[in-house]
Amino acid sequence: MFLLVFVFSVVLIFFLFFFKPVQITIRSRLRVLEDLRAFFRHHWPGYYMKFTPYGSLVSGLGFNNTFLNVNIQLDDPDLQRLVEVQNAYANDVTEPFCKNASIPLLHRAGVEKISFDSDIGSFRLKFSERAIEYNFNKEAFTYSTNLINHYLTMDPRVQKLLFVIKLFGRGRNLFASQVKHGIRYYGYTVLALSYLSQLDPPVIPNLQHINHSSVDDACSFETCFSKSKYWDKVIFKNQNVGIAARYHDCVEYNSQLPETEYYVQPDPVNGKLYWNSKNKASVGELFLDFLHYYGYRFDFKNFAVSLKFNGKTAKNSNWKNHCMAIEDPFMTTTNLASTVIEAGKIIDVFKGAFSILRGGTCFEYMRKKVPELSRHDAPEGVNNDRPKYIPLSGWTQLATSKTFLLIGLPKLEADGCYCDRISNLFSTHGKINRMLDLDCETKQVFFSPDTGDATTVVLPSTIMLNGSLVHLVELYNFNISSIKS
Repeated sequence: MFLLVFVFSVVLIFFLFFFKPVQITIRSRLRVLEDLRAFFRHHWPGYYMKFTPYGSLVSGLGFNNTFLNVNIQLDDPDLQRLVEVQNAYANDVTEPFCKNASIPLLHRAGVEKISFDSDIGSFRLKFSERAIEYNFNKEAFTYSTNLINHYLTMDPRVQKLLFVIKLFGRGRNLFASQVKHGIRYYGYTVLALSYLSQLDPPVIPNLQHINHSSVDDACSFETCFSKSKYWDKVIFKNQNVGIAARYHDCVEYNSQLPETEYYVQPDPVNGKLYWNSKNKASVGELFLDFLHYYGYRFDFKNFAVSLKFNGKTAKNSNWKNHCMAIEDPFMTTTNLASTVIEAGKIIDVFKGAFSILRGGTCFEYMRKKVPELSRHDAPEGVNNDRPKYIPLSGWTQLATSKTFLLIGLPKLEADGCYCDRISNLFSTHGKINRMLDLDCETKQVFFSPDTGDATTVVLPSTIMLNGSLVHLVELYNFNISSIKS
């Protein structure tokens, strides 16, 4: 077993040496953005627009032909038309997001290929050997790229593993939009990071909850992103959804300091928070175990994959009929696999890849040339001549309480308060210990379920107050007994 994994790891390292991810240069990125900006300013000169690049190319996980993702933020009233106007992408012909208005203009500007993806309202175009995918939304919609970028710095193996998974997914045609009942690469990235966070010891820390001695997950560094206004409402599938793009970017990887087992630690010299995983598994071992974990061990029927909650969480109340659930790290009511109708096919590909690799077949042959990969299911190798596989250990964090945001509360008079009504709404689930006003429309709520286990409680994704739809976005779970008084 050790020899097989060692050989596989060596071959994988050799393969990665020749197939390296591409990170778009700042100059190239600015040139593409300027072309896009010039087009929209010319045809819609009176509109406010903010252009923000994000996605795989920005993270350094793209290929030469990977599309550069660009978010275009408009003024709130203009963005709201995407929610309020029926089929706005087709019918709202005076707006820059209308495909019937923009696509003919793009063709006249020399764009060769254009396609529209309705699941996230994105336009894909190719021109002058450049590939762009743009959408219209709040800038907060792009913050997941920043989170992934920071996870890439937490351990040198993270980028390599994510790139191996991208090569594997491309070779086996795994990546597809939700319109085609598939999962985009972003969803597989969340799968991988969630897997790495649940190992014992974990390869990466939970950047969305680092201070386990404080109910507030307080950070002592004033410049940490967790101290910024991280909550908002963004548009997803033509609906407003709550987003809480909260994470700690104050943690640094430092291989020169003592190993960290489960949680980030302060540098004894300067007090900065650092991470140096005690887990020393190779990229080859991690990839094999990733396939085994999601192919054989993860309970997709009862749980959702969750990066925010160290690997998994109870399925959202709206996901009970979804055969697979991958929770978006910031929009916890959003399932990145919501339209998958045959989860078994994806799981079978993981099983098949594991079986083929376990049998000694090389990675490159497996990812491209093995026919009907999903029909292989032999944990001891395709010839059943391998010893029983021993998975890498995982850990489950005890959590007795959780905290969440209520976003979009209707405004009240100066002396008004929703506290009693909110407490009553959640009384069937447990007890609210504390509420904190973040702004006039947003509350942070600290909650303890009656069961004493916060990992299994299922809260509603929205509530109604005074006729207004209020969005519930979970932040993190915590163990009240470990909090310092």
